[in-house]
Amino acid sequence: MALVCALAVLGGSIGLLGRSARNTNDYGGLSRAEAQQMAAAISQAQDVPYTVVLVSNDFFVNLFTGLLKGSFLLQWHSPHEPLQMTEVMARAPRAERVWLVVDRVHLPTDAGPYLARDAFVREGYLMGSQWVGGYELFSFLPPASLPRQGMTRRWENGLEVRAVAIDASELQPGEALRVELELAAETPPSEDCTLFVHLLPVEGPAIAAPDGPPQYGQAPTSAWQSGQTVVDRRAILIPPEAAPGEYALGCGWLDAQGQRVAPLEGEGPVRDGVAVLGAVVVGAP
Repeated sequence: MALVCALAVLGGSIGLLGRSARNTNDYGGLSRAEAQQMAAAISQAQDVPYTVVLVSNDFFVNLFTGLLKGSFLLQWHSPHEPLQMTEVMARAPRAERVWLVVDRVHLPTDAGPYLARDAFVREGYLMGSQWVGGYELFSFLPPASLPRQGMTRRWENGLEVRAVAIDASELQPGEALRVELELAAETPPSEDCTLFVHLLPVEGPAIAAPDGPPQYGQAPTSAWQSGQTVVDRRAILIPPEAAPGEYALGCGWLDAQGQRVAPLEGEGPVRDGVAVLGAVVVGAP
């Protein structure tokens, strides 16, 4: 009997070791190069504590976490369950940035790929996204309570900005700006429009938050009701090479054909066809 038990334990150990070997280097779905690329993207700001939320149906996909640098906490989450940003922050209260990694390679057919992202954009501030192989990476700034400044800016298609809030008036390269907009329309358009938020320098290219429909698809303009208020949150990462100086905070809309919608005249400053909502100073590196 003892011999049978010993052989069973040995066989199980060999099986586990075999699976470990398959899943620690170039296993199906995540190559070593992809693991290094994911880790490099997530660890780019090593001096900022962060948390990584891995949405995956495979426990062995976290090979890349051994390559991460800096101070971080890894949180695994099932692709079948919704997840609130407040839950994530309760486990990682020191985190200043949140990375959401969605494993699309092992995603079950009955699980929506954007279940976690769609919940995150209602509370957090989406800063960017990218693909690494079959894995989608989203970077967020955590929730914050920002004082809003009321205003009225309208566009030719009836869309409006009724308030704006930012969390800083001066930033350094490598930092990120939270932007919060209160949107509405007395006569909502029949088509879905894309919102964009930019920092506009006096000269040179704009610094942009990720473009996308309000709440990145959770509140399409074609579904708005008259007078309904929609709050949209997104973040602008200041790149290391950003030129110092004052930038105008501007926003605007693209129609369903991708053309810019003109803001109404006489309600505030406009630069290059974009409504200006405020100003931010970027310091020297």
